[in-house]
Amino acid sequence: MKELIASAERLAEDLRELEFSPPVAHVYRTLDYTWEAHRKYLQRFGKGKKQVVFLGMNPGPFGMAQTGVP
Repeated sequence: MKELIASAERLAEDLRELEFSPPVAHVYRTLDYTWEAHRKYLQRFGKGKKQVVFLGMNPGPFGMAQTGVP
């Protein structure tokens, strides 16, 4: 469990270093502002061996208004 949480922390640190040029005006640092909830999720569901499918969603150039997903 400690390795999983440490990996997530390293990922968050690496992502903080990303910088974007215009037209990007805002960047959501999801692993920063939701860290406590994410850590609790990892502690609860990250134990043991899993068969998983990772599903990601990119809301596109128009943000959440394009997809309707918050």
